[in-house]
Amino acid sequence: MMKLASLYSGGKDSNYSIFEMKKRGHDVVCLISIIPMISDSLLFHFPNIRFTGILAQSIELPMRNFQSNSSELSDEVLVLEKALVSIKDEFGVQGIVHGGISSNFQKRNIETVCKKLRLSVFSPLWKLDPSSYLHKLIDQKFEIVIVGVSHCWIMIT
Repeated sequence: MMKLASLYSGGKDSNYSIFEMKKRGHDVVCLISIIPMISDSLLFHFPNIRFTGILAQSIELPMRNFQSNSSELSDEVLVLEKALVSIKDEFGVQGIVHGGISSNFQKRNIETVCKKLRLSVFSPLWKLDPSSYLHKLIDQKFEIVIVGVSHCWIMIT
């Protein structure tokens, strides 16, 4: 069993990743939300991130917020590193869990920072087939509310 922190956007992927890691016997002890002040963040998922505080209360985990004021990748990576150092010191975590499914870019950057800080990385949803993932959510009785859809995901036929 490891003490973990979760990179947390409040979405289904973050929540299901926490669920999976707890099911595997790990102790998720805190949530980390990185809030980009600029809407074109390369690294951080941010739609509706303003609700993460309420969600953290509902799942009874402490949350720490960090801000990113730049869309430059090097600046975002530095914010992530500082956030993880802070969480590692405060909570004594040994690893990080995230809800990434298909972004090699995000996964690679998270893994690079964690390797530097000697933190393990868990990606329980990585490359999970969307259909089987949906069935897992349903089988586990997750309640999902769609709060927005990016226009690039809407296909007109």
